[in-house]
Amino acid sequence: MRSALLCALALLLVPAARAFWIIGHQPLVTQRFDAIVSPGGISGHAHAFVGSGAIDGSSTRKSLRGAHAKGACTTTGLRADSSSYWAPQLYRYYRNGTFASVPLAFANTYYLPRDGPTQKKIVAFPPGLRMIGGNAMATAHETQFPAGAHPYSWVCLQTSGPSPQTDEIPHGPCPAGLRAQIIFPSCWDGKNLDSPDHTSHMSYPIGRPDGGDCPATHPVKVPVLFYEWVFAVGSGAGNGRWVLSNGDSVGYSFHGDFLEAWDTRVLQAAIDQCTGNLFGALEKCPPFVESGLDREAASRCTAPNLVHERAVGFNLKALPGCNVIKNGVHTGKGQPSAQCTTPPSFTTRKQDVANRKAQSRGKGVRTRMVHLRTE
Repeated sequence: MRSALLCALALLLVPAARAFWIIGHQPLVTQRFDAIVSPGGISGHAHAFVGSGAIDGSSTRKSLRGAHAKGACTTTGLRADSSSYWAPQLYRYYRNGTFASVPLAFANTYYLPRDGPTQKKIVAFPPGLRMIGGNAMATAHETQFPAGAHPYSWVCLQTSGPSPQTDEIPHGPCPAGLRAQIIFPSCWDGKNLDSPDHTSHMSYPIGRPDGGDCPATHPVKVPVLFYEWVFAVGSGAGNGRWVLSNGDSVGYSFHGDFLEAWDTRVLQAAIDQCTGNLFGALEKCPPFVESGLDREAASRCTAPNLVHERAVGFNLKALPGCNVIKNGVHTGKGQPSAQCTTPPSFTTRKQDVANRKAQSRGKGVRTRMVHLRTE
């Protein structure tokens, strides 16, 4: 995870009087759920999840906090953080028309308490906030900000020498990994925890996505949340064959989702009390230590794929959800297969927990298969 430090240094450093920190995650699960955009059903493309091991398509702050109170795990290692973090899974397209998932090596979630010239107080995320960084439907460069200041970016990680940052998915090779990055909006309207388009209740600061004053329409300043999803693409070049799960092989639509489930008091205490640029040294932030920090438990955290389809591995006949490649040199490839005419069934987390308990007692529980349309 040392590569994360390079990005942190490239970003504008937070003044020493106010800490920023990085939560490192091991991969949790890849599945076609999205509790924000497609609650209660199956999402249109696959996501790579970290954070709460209790995530499913119907998750809420209440369900995540409740599950963790009963012992559910989290890749954060922080007892105070039951949040869920996700972003599109990356795949590779092969000449024979099949796809293979590219393993998520690790992920980093940055908490950057950045204010603007007016020095407004930064407050913890409101309980139950749902937000999206970036635009899953983007087909061109973001024009809201100056060139080179887009919320999304890509870094082709090298084993030596500089690792270039670009707005588009690089062709590689990227022997140390391909890092997808997204900055979330950090200005809240002060009223809504979500909105019909899942973006209008939040806004990026004035001028740049990674810091500055908030507009009058969204006056409440929250921490800047920044994702790094590092995919193990291997030593070979991509040459336009790396494609996001939504069919984007150029990279403009990389985005992230965040479902807040913090102990709000602990997060606010960390913002107010912790000092210096902590990077990954969470042990140097007393509120985290006092509320519970267990890195060993985080390293053991796993979650099952509750959607009954194959979203990872080799020789996939289509991207999950049968998304065709919509741009780049392989536009139109990956036509839907016959397997995609019917949405897959899925198991809820509640059903999965009941099944596991029954199996541990030597009894079988019939799993109810749920079929819903994709959104």
